[in-house]
Amino acid sequence: MESTNSKEDGWGKIVNEYAHPKTKSSVFKVPHHGSITGHLDEIWTTLLQEKPISATTVYNKNSKLPTEEDIERIKALSSKFFVVGNKGKKDKDISLKIKKVMPNTKISTIPQDIGVFRYRKNTVDGSEKIETFGCVQEYISDKALAFV
Repeated sequence: MESTNSKEDGWGKIVNEYAHPKTKSSVFKVPHHGSITGHLDEIWTTLLQEKPISATTVYNKNSKLPTEEDIERIKALSSKFFVVGNKGKKDKDISLKIKKVMPNTKISTIPQDIGVFRYRKNTVDGSEKIETFGCVQEYISDKALAFV
């Protein structure tokens, strides 16, 4: 879903037609890999609780997403922000560099660019549980806490 200047399509239409104003989400999967093209302020004020837990996935093709600016913007709006996946070099790139230095070495790597973010909430007592597996960067306040 993209953000446009219109209230008749994209996120504008969703916010404009939201039918449950007293119900707000405490967890948000940030669209478009955190890119500004998926951002709309009204999402954060109308659909979400203040400072929700947020998560997005990386995009590693032409441009790397989320950008540092995207991360800063989303961190400021979230109590916790998780970026799932590795924005760094691909395993293949690393393997090729090692083979140049040590050509007779057989290399097999465990993929480091895959991650999982799992959120569970107990509907009886309200307790929450967040689990991460693989490559997940967690941000709280102004700094990254963990690169798992």
